[in-house]
Amino acid sequence: MRTGFPSLRFFSLTSPALFPFFCRFAPKKQALVKDAASINLAEQSFPAHRRKANAPRILWIKRCPSLSAMNDLLEFLRMTLCPLLLLILLPASLLARDLTDALESYIPSLMEDQNIQGIQVHVFRPGRTYTKSFGLADSETDQKLTDDTVFAVGALRGPLTAYALLGFMKEQGISPDHPLTLPDGSRVTAAQLLMMTAGLQSTHEGLVSPAVEEPLASVRKTLLEETLHTVLPAGEHYIYSPQGYQWLAQTTLDRPESGALVRQRILDTLSMPNSFFYAEREQRKATSVATGYEPRGKTPAPIPLPAVAFEAYLDLLTTASDYGIFLRALIQEANNPNSVAHYMLEEKWKSQLPGGRTAGFYYHKLCGPEGPGFYRILSQYPGFAAGAIFTRDGRGAVVLLNARQQMTLQQILDRILPDLYPECRPFLERMQPGYFPENVSPPMIEELEGYYRPRYMLTGSASTFAFLADTHLSLEDNAIRFSGFFETHPSIHLIPLAPDLFYARGKAGMDGWLLRVVRNRDGEVTGLQSDLMPYDRVNVMFSIGGIVGFSVLGLVLLAIALVWFFVRRRES
Repeated sequence: MRTGFPSLRFFSLTSPALFPFFCRFAPKKQALVKDAASINLAEQSFPAHRRKANAPRILWIKRCPSLSAMNDLLEFLRMTLCPLLLLILLPASLLARDLTDALESYIPSLMEDQNIQGIQVHVFRPGRTYTKSFGLADSETDQKLTDDTVFAVGALRGPLTAYALLGFMKEQGISPDHPLTLPDGSRVTAAQLLMMTAGLQSTHEGLVSPAVEEPLASVRKTLLEETLHTVLPAGEHYIYSPQGYQWLAQTTLDRPESGALVRQRILDTLSMPNSFFYAEREQRKATSVATGYEPRGKTPAPIPLPAVAFEAYLDLLTTASDYGIFLRALIQEANNPNSVAHYMLEEKWKSQLPGGRTAGFYYHKLCGPEGPGFYRILSQYPGFAAGAIFTRDGRGAVVLLNARQQMTLQQILDRILPDLYPECRPFLERMQPGYFPENVSPPMIEELEGYYRPRYMLTGSASTFAFLADTHLSLEDNAIRFSGFFETHPSIHLIPLAPDLFYARGKAGMDGWLLRVVRNRDGEVTGLQSDLMPYDRVNVMFSIGGIVGFSVLGLVLLAIALVWFFVRRRES
């Protein structure tokens, strides 16, 4: 259903849409009225249904003491204001039309190429929205995807929980910076838990397989007990820790689930009819729910929805348009400096770079250091991928897939970005693999080549396997590749902006991040600092490349030794 982005239509002479019409015909001096007869002629030139609406303007012309002066004024306005008005008024509609036309040709071809079953898109800007659904909700039954078909959106639940909890705390007179005590005795704040800077260990738990028979309440309790441990002092670094949302919700509300609060404060208040929680699925059997698919060869495999342990961060079924309602309301409310929304978007944790984390969203300069600040939330969930971006000026987009393919999600967002934000297009078109500014040359990259390990990607007991997250920086074909050891095609390239400053481009969640080289006092490279995560430079012998290489070499030597042993034994 297309609900917006209309082409320009003529309404009245007072409508801004008529400026192109006015600019085209006003300059003809012979058409300007000069006496009573020509005034009557001018009145006759308007259709009958237009004369009354334009009468005041013609009466003003009758009272004008100097028509030649008015001609000069109109000519001046035409030459100066009309081109400017055309630039201001036309591109917004034309770009919007270009974007929707582009999406309606681009997305189906992308779905066919990457075997995606269904995609739902919602794009918004002040006064206009566009919603479109492509493909199937379920390929086995050929159920068509509609704008009312709901998707599991995973981490997109987080901002709703943050908003509801902050609003509840505000009513109770509790500051987001009020200290709380974790079960291990660590002191943190609600703001740090919502920004994921409380120092909790990283975890990618939170979902429960449908095969697990243990009661969900018991599983949730066990997971919280296992993951509510701090590995860093609070407030120092970002670490992905959704368990913080779950614990804060339970502690603040004194009950195991936060769904009722989110429904009361957001879903019902904003009239989001196609949004609900896993526990409400039995009551929403009539609602179309998209089937999730895992990418397995040429035939994607359907996957049942898993149960959710960390419901405060992962439990939400919604549509792209419903989620857009929430984002637009959040943006509008944020104009009030005393509002919860303003706190959510204004208060940020940052590294040395402009990007960082807010209560619910990630914050990045997707169009470079001088561009607008973007709020973003991405989620990859069993059978689904979801993402949303927006800026404070009221522009944004929501994209939902019933396929766990974040690279495809990123491609669609990358296609939307330059048209929704035309001021970003020159920068994005320039930032392509192989680009180097005048003050950076390929030989300068050689000292940066090597392995880098994200410091807090895997923490706690999982830190033993931290080498699995090692990323290799290399210069290949004049482009700077930043990819995992097992990637045959790099998902991220680094584009230099200045010496030791880079912009990440690619088909992964890191797209749009800024990275700065970290050096010691002697000028030696010791790591990288990104918007969210520090990377430590790793000696190749202790990197995943070295570990895999030595492991393969060891296996080869073992095989040679075994062959030699059996040959000698046979000879003897």
